[in-house]
Amino acid sequence: MPKRLGAMTTFPHDDTMAFGEYHANDESERAELARQIAELEFAMTWACVDHATTLERMERMAQARHWDDLVARARLLRAHLHRRLGDLPEAIEMAGAVHSWAVDHGHDLLASRTHCALSMIFSHVGDQAGSLEHAVQALALTGPDAPSWVRVNHLLWMGVSVASSKAIHDAQRYFNEALELALQIDDLDLRINVLNNIAYSMYEIGDLASATRHADLLHELIAERTTEDCASHLDTIARIAMEHGDHDRVEQLLIPVLHTDDMAMAAEADAVPACLLTLAESRRRRGDLSDAQQALSRCRYLVDRRGLLEISAEVRREQAALHAAGGMYRDAYAELVRALEENAALQDAAREFRAHVAHANFEFAETRKSRDQFRDMAWRDPLTGLHNRRHMDVELPRQVRSCVAERMPISVAILDLDHFKRVNDTMSHKVGDDVLCQAAQVMLACAPEGAGVIRLGGEEFVILMPRVDHPTALAHCDVMRRALEHHSWTASGGDLTVTASIGVTTTNSALPTSALLSNADRNLYAAKRSGRNRVVGDTD
Repeated sequence: MPKRLGAMTTFPHDDTMAFGEYHANDESERAELARQIAELEFAMTWACVDHATTLERMERMAQARHWDDLVARARLLRAHLHRRLGDLPEAIEMAGAVHSWAVDHGHDLLASRTHCALSMIFSHVGDQAGSLEHAVQALALTGPDAPSWVRVNHLLWMGVSVASSKAIHDAQRYFNEALELALQIDDLDLRINVLNNIAYSMYEIGDLASATRHADLLHELIAERTTEDCASHLDTIARIAMEHGDHDRVEQLLIPVLHTDDMAMAAEADAVPACLLTLAESRRRRGDLSDAQQALSRCRYLVDRRGLLEISAEVRREQAALHAAGGMYRDAYAELVRALEENAALQDAAREFRAHVAHANFEFAETRKSRDQFRDMAWRDPLTGLHNRRHMDVELPRQVRSCVAERMPISVAILDLDHFKRVNDTMSHKVGDDVLCQAAQVMLACAPEGAGVIRLGGEEFVILMPRVDHPTALAHCDVMRRALEHHSWTASGGDLTVTASIGVTTTNSALPTSALLSNADRNLYAAKRSGRNRVVGDTD
């Protein structure tokens, strides 16, 4: 069995969110915790609200009750928070651990969200190829049953990743799809976030006309909000206004940011410093060097205090431009030298981080390989080599969900070898084992493409047939029945005739797996009551 997600932190004892008293095995409490996590998943996609203590408490609660999926979801939110606060090593370790768990447990939606988180982390360190690779995987794993806001986020980030490679038309296609879907969702913050990312991406790749159109829409939506403006949104609008020479508008937008240190106003740790950098550049361009220095000094203070190496070199370059504008060319040269040094340090840090990521990826891959090996051993029948009931308990619900999402049928058959006990009693258990092994190979040869053959126990087998309708499933099972009947069993030590009774059922809806197996079992017993060596389906 895959290991549970273990604790990764010492949890605080203070209570910041009232969940009430918890008792094990209470589904209402699990549902309440899942609801609280879902609310934060949506809210923290668009804002950097510090819920660290709450998230740690949520994770502790889920761990205590072995609700591993909720542990993973809470931990991914903590990874997002670490990334936004600039703690990238912690973010990559947490996101990587959740990704490994999601892959091991076939949790495609969570795996898609971890890919998106990893894409953002890679982008932060300048690895655009790695960022794009994870963005592609995130979108590919975003199934039709994913929440709309998740699809919007993954389409949006795919557009951002593609835009960084200057593929403008492809980026616009993803942006348009994300915006169209966002407009169908009644959430103002989501729409604002989409427009902000599109406008800034278009600005960065030099499409000022598109950037301006989206910035104007962004400003209109921001005006509808009753909450405090987000620094990153203001910076996007201000930077585009600066390119049009509208320095008065830049002042109007960014003056409120000049004296703030409120992270509630920022989606990322560098959002307020980025605003101050834009304000300083705008003031320099219009010739107001004293006020430009005031904004830049405030920016430098925040950058140094928060250790924001990514933006520090940009601050140095702006300081050099400001010195040069004032005729202080020696000071300007000295700042450029420092900017080059900090840029080199940033590149070194990026290389070190990529090495850290590569090592983490290697460890994840090795761990997953070991887990896969042990899981395969645990999920296989040692006699026939077929998958066993433990595998079916995981695979059948997953296949039902997948087929329902694709609006495709899934058929399940239970096969029982007729009078098999006589083989063991009259010819020995060794012959019986040989018959079971040969029967398994016959079933595998006759099963439709994509089907799974599982030994349920004794002489009973289950055939999972995803995306196979009822008539086709009946036909394949009848081929299987005849193949077993006419198979040469002489190599088993005697002249044997082995037949099978098979019950088949099909569903197009999210039927519980217990009901699906019960229907197949009912049809199996109908086949036995009718004389054995036959196939009975839902309509028989």
